[in-house]
Amino acid sequence: MMANEIPVRTPPGPEVLSSAQLATDQLGKQILAGNYQYSLAKMYPRWKRRAAKQNGGMESLLKALEGIQEKMRKHGITMLSFEAKKPTSGHEVWLENKSYGQWMVFVPTLTRYRVVDAKTGKVLRIEREGYQIALRDKTSSEWTFMDGGNTSLKDLRSLFPTLPMDVKVLKLPPVGEREVAQ
Repeated sequence: MMANEIPVRTPPGPEVLSSAQLATDQLGKQILAGNYQYSLAKMYPRWKRRAAKQNGGMESLLKALEGIQEKMRKHGITMLSFEAKKPTSGHEVWLENKSYGQWMVFVPTLTRYRVVDAKTGKVLRIEREGYQIALRDKTSSEWTFMDGGNTSLKDLRSLFPTLPMDVKVLKLPPVGEREVAQ
């Protein structure tokens, strides 16, 4: 292998994909319960450092996360449910010494919200499709996360330059929201 060649990737097995889905489901349950410190603790470390730097430090980042629940309440938004779905794909990342050291798994999520329009009092139900980027060292069982809806492909490539270049190979889950019947 030449010095700048990227080794062939091995796709993750079903146990890795299942583990990522279960960990994402646990993350969602904690957020649903208002435990934003859990989400900060489970944020991918390199992404967390970047987010902290952009938000004026780790304490400011934690305050921003804790403020989300209050902002939602002020705007009449209540999170009703969170569901982690079957992963769309997984990839080996973090190339070091000619081998990959981490798994990256794209886990689609479905979050349901209730929104009360402050002006009319009308209650809307919203479903939001998104995804979590679950990451773990191959030698660990602990998953960390990046919110796919708030992470650009450019951000991902800056952290993981060996990601497949073809977006079709990445199989990113869809992101969007829609109003649903009561």
